[in-house]
Amino acid sequence: MKKIITIILIISGYANCQAQEIPNWLKREWNYLTNGTGTWVTSNAKYKNTSEPFDKYGLEWKYGLGSTSVVGKLYGIVEGKENVNIWQFFLYWDGVENKGKTLQISPNGTYGFGDMVLVNDSIVQSILNFHTLNGQTFQTKHESVTNSLKHKTTSFNFDKKNTWLKNRTYIWQPVIESQTASSQIDTLPSGELTLTQSIIIYTSLDKVWKSYTEPEEWKKWVTPVVEMDFKINGTIKSHYDSTAAIGDKGTIVNHILNYIPYQQITMQAELNENFPAFMKGEEKNLYSIVEFERLNENKTKLTIYGIGYKNEQQWLDLLKFFIQGNEMTMNKLKKYLEQS
Repeated sequence: MKKIITIILIISGYANCQAQEIPNWLKREWNYLTNGTGTWVTSNAKYKNTSEPFDKYGLEWKYGLGSTSVVGKLYGIVEGKENVNIWQFFLYWDGVENKGKTLQISPNGTYGFGDMVLVNDSIVQSILNFHTLNGQTFQTKHESVTNSLKHKTTSFNFDKKNTWLKNRTYIWQPVIESQTASSQIDTLPSGELTLTQSIIIYTSLDKVWKSYTEPEEWKKWVTPVVEMDFKINGTIKSHYDSTAAIGDKGTIVNHILNYIPYQQITMQAELNENFPAFMKGEEKNLYSIVEFERLNENKTKLTIYGIGYKNEQQWLDLLKFFIQGNEMTMNKLKKYLEQS
């Protein structure tokens, strides 16, 4: 009987959580912050010094579970690269107090917690009470004005006269993601080359995964002929000629070495007669790793790593061909999934 009561309480609590309404102004703020890449960058040239060596600051935002909260981070940027994480954020709506809430935590254990309210049609204000590990406390205020093209933030410090003093204002710009596949060649410590290609697809992770693992889906964006035995040590056999049969000249055979559902597939191709002679005997060193990353419910990042290429001119020339062909195929997948 006790177990039954516990289950009823859990279900009841879940139902009550589902019933809470997040106000439109907060939904709008979150949608702006997480839109596109969810990444915003601002210059720190005005404040850069030896103790604050960052050229820029970056903000990254994404929805939490069920899109009923937002998680984010603030980090420093030096010479175009992410240098150090400074703050983590957790934003949510408190349906009991009818207020937005912000939790902010630093790597050194300092944390701030407080309310987030709409003070007029465009300004969102947060007042946080901070606590350090050594027992010190302080209070800050932030005001932000956000749209799809700009995120303006102003910080205030609370002085001894109980007055808010304006501190810094930053104008953040969104980082616009590429609408097509992108490619990058890097050199590994071994001297070998790796080809990284990625694309953002505005659809669910489930649909992107199925496009790789189900024969009928595969046919709609890769090759019109395919025979798939999707399992560890299975194969994907395909042909670009719609009149050909598997086994005919030109058949492409990819061996599935391993996979993690909805996360990763590792494959190795057999080199048929269409591959250049200098690659023969090297297939044991060549791998293709496909990664699937859920960014939110309707946004997925697909990344393909080609590894094992030699750092020689003939291989570099070959990679140019792979880049063009793979980007075309990935763009075709994006178009198919976003229009279906």
